[in-house]
Amino acid sequence: MSITPNGRRECSVCNEEKITYQCKGCARDFCYKHLSEHRQIFIEELGVVENDRDQFREILLEQKENLPNHQTMQKIAKWESESIKKIKQTADDCREIFMFEALQCYNEIEMKLNKLHNDIVVTREENEFNEIILEQLRLKLTKLIEELAKAPNVSLQQDSSTFIQRVFIISSSTGTEIIRQGQSKLSQSTSTQERKSVSAKYLTSGITISGGNGEGARTNQLSAPEGIYLDEDLNVYIADCANHRILKWKYGEKDGRIIAGGNNKGDRLDQLNEPTCVVFDKKSNSIIISDWGNKRILKWSLDKASSQGKVLLSDIKSSGLALDNFGYLFVSDWKKNEIRKYRLSEDKLSGEQVVAGGNGSGSNLNQLTHPTFIFIDKTSTLFISDQGNHRIMKWSKGAKEGTLVGGFRGQGNQLTQLSRPQDIATDQFGFLYVADCDNHRIIRYTPNDMQGSIVIGEKGQGNQPFQLNSPVGLTLDKDNHLYVVDSQNHRIQKYQLSLN
Repeated sequence: MSITPNGRRECSVCNEEKITYQCKGCARDFCYKHLSEHRQIFIEELGVVENDRDQFREILLEQKENLPNHQTMQKIAKWESESIKKIKQTADDCREIFMFEALQCYNEIEMKLNKLHNDIVVTREENEFNEIILEQLRLKLTKLIEELAKAPNVSLQQDSSTFIQRVFIISSSTGTEIIRQGQSKLSQSTSTQERKSVSAKYLTSGITISGGNGEGARTNQLSAPEGIYLDEDLNVYIADCANHRILKWKYGEKDGRIIAGGNNKGDRLDQLNEPTCVVFDKKSNSIIISDWGNKRILKWSLDKASSQGKVLLSDIKSSGLALDNFGYLFVSDWKKNEIRKYRLSEDKLSGEQVVAGGNGSGSNLNQLTHPTFIFIDKTSTLFISDQGNHRIMKWSKGAKEGTLVGGFRGQGNQLTQLSRPQDIATDQFGFLYVADCDNHRIIRYTPNDMQGSIVIGEKGQGNQPFQLNSPVGLTLDKDNHLYVVDSQNHRIQKYQLSLN
């Protein structure tokens, strides 16, 4: 407060003539006593403004940190979900129509072929070896061959109208459209070269798609989750380890649904004990579960009538499963230090074969030490999280030993090191993603690169949207967006790929 002495004047408070001072703020005259009181009132009011400022700062920071859950982000997610559903429904309708029309076409050709067969039989039985009849039969067969060459008489067409209403962001501060638009057609997808670029980054602030409501056993909560599986519809299957259950979390929903276990910890066939991994078998509409605490592998049908699992393997400590496109199930054996392959048929496994490790515990290229999660790519190449050696091994089909592709210098937090690595995945360009659990980060390795780069978790352990706490599970969707099981934060985070 700035004041100016005025000599003897009347105080605006006590109305007595004294030596007064003028407050330049309110232009009133005060004696020394009442000037002090006026100053104290000013200080108190300034404190109120400061307090209001601090409260405003808290609101600002809270809204800033909660951006992933902003209503605009929710609208984008809803648009994405509805667009996917619309595309899928249209595709399913087209498939159904195509199958009906194509079968009609083939059935008609088959009927004509049967008639031709009967004509040939009759001709042979009547013993009429007539060149004219033979030519007629040959002509009928030629026409059928031509019809089959053109079959099925169904085609797919695309019109020029907008199929899905696209969305984009308008900045109110500039009044201009932000160019990173949601695309309206599948043909407008991001170019391969952009996705392939190593410079492509992930948005460091993750979106919580499952859990995130504290540790607990409600259907909107998780407790130390570990394994994750993502289906074609972006539904998430979660091995909710400490809750002894498997949840299916439909895309965009706030609650999950218990599809296996959830009947307390136990070893009955309707119970689980610390499940660590889950994969979905589309062919049989079942899930396969690594039931770690019960030392068994279960197959659990998702049909409504099913309320318990069936044991595929017993007496096995396994936290890693992978199902390839040929019906083979790959299982990691933590105790025997090996990966085995089985033919999966109905509710049983057959044709057991060791495909990696099996040479005792060790760090040689033909050995593993406590392998956990595994990943199989389209070429049947196996990637193994060799946890005890703090490394990732790549094992080609039929190979006698593996190749080191991650964690080249043992345990540590350098970019050449890993610490208790967990789940792994590769994308279509051969980039390897690793859940580096004890370093609370996700590491990406490019092919033939000994040093990885941190894609998520640069700022260390924590529970902010840009932080992780003991990440375990990991997967990618078809657009290379990253899904991470943030185990000790009891949530599933989605990190979107940015092409800037």
